[in-house]
Amino acid sequence: MLKRSLRLNTEEVFSSLSIRGSNAIEALLEHARAPAESKQLPSIGISNAAELIGYTSHYIRHLERCGDIPEPQKNEDGRRVYTLADINNIRDKLGKSLKRPTKNTMVVAFANLKGGSAKTTTSVHFAQFSARLGLKVLLIDLDPQASATSMFGYLPDIHIKETETIGVALTDSPSRIREVIKATYWDRLNLIPSQLNMVGNEMELLQMQDNSTRLRDALDYINGEYDLVLLDSPPALGLLSINAILSADYVVMPVIPNMVDISSSIQFFRILENLASRDLRLAKLSILITRFNNGPEHVRASTLLRSIYIDSVLTTQMIETAELAKAGNDAISVYEIIEPRGSRETYRRAISAFDAVNREILSNIQSLWEQDAHPDDGCNL
Repeated sequence: MLKRSLRLNTEEVFSSLSIRGSNAIEALLEHARAPAESKQLPSIGISNAAELIGYTSHYIRHLERCGDIPEPQKNEDGRRVYTLADINNIRDKLGKSLKRPTKNTMVVAFANLKGGSAKTTTSVHFAQFSARLGLKVLLIDLDPQASATSMFGYLPDIHIKETETIGVALTDSPSRIREVIKATYWDRLNLIPSQLNMVGNEMELLQMQDNSTRLRDALDYINGEYDLVLLDSPPALGLLSINAILSADYVVMPVIPNMVDISSSIQFFRILENLASRDLRLAKLSILITRFNNGPEHVRASTLLRSIYIDSVLTTQMIETAELAKAGNDAISVYEIIEPRGSRETYRRAISAFDAVNREILSNIQSLWEQDAHPDDGCNL
């Protein structure tokens, strides 16, 4: 034990740090604009819009001339530009909207007990990818660090009050989940944000009965209202992450290809084994290799991961790219980049990698939807 003369005057030090923090928050608040004003999606040109809708640019122009669909706005150069809402409305009108074949919402948890695995990056990009296809999505940020919340322009502890997180549905009434759903600047993509007080909610849960299924109870209130509910889980073992796992139909586990993270994955599956007796709803689990840099160490570790977990590992992998790092510094996704900060090739590579991963995850979801839409035939194969 250090001698008493070395000890801090903790009351004075903590008070000073608290005051400095409060002043910083006030300064941020002065400069922070409302999220809806500060963030918006870039407009979409006709080529990309036509690709998203599923027709050629020529046919879209034909439909506009004939009055079958409304003409879009034009930019200062006189070119057609579309919002995501415009595209979704056109899809609906033309019967091209992607629809789930079952009445049930799919709950997907992005979970890993180790930090830095790109869990938030994966969940946010998949949410936006799904919204781009016209699916109705709810992303729930369960991480007190609130990184996903920040990605959508909400500053935790400034824009988000303690009563505006999923915490009220977990610690009070599950039916209160609807109170905390917020719109985002992405059409058909809603968010339940997080903030630091979620740590306190986890403490409260410790004193409650049935504390591991509170999120499941809340999600049952909105079953069928969204195509997808996506859970960005905390990078730690606690009641918030356990609630996420016990609520999920599908768990996607991002893993960085190195020995430390592979060892962590083994611990994760041991925990899942212990949770198996609690009536898991889980229908599928996938491992996603993330932050892959194509170096020899990552190649060896990825090969090892695939040899251990075989078909549980997605065939696609999330690459580490400079374009993603630059986007992250601006708190945007690669789908929100207007002008690449690096080369066009780097940008195209990043988009292609994210699209490939997200398509594979969505394909697994669609397979589960199809199975859910057809009643069991009573045969055991």
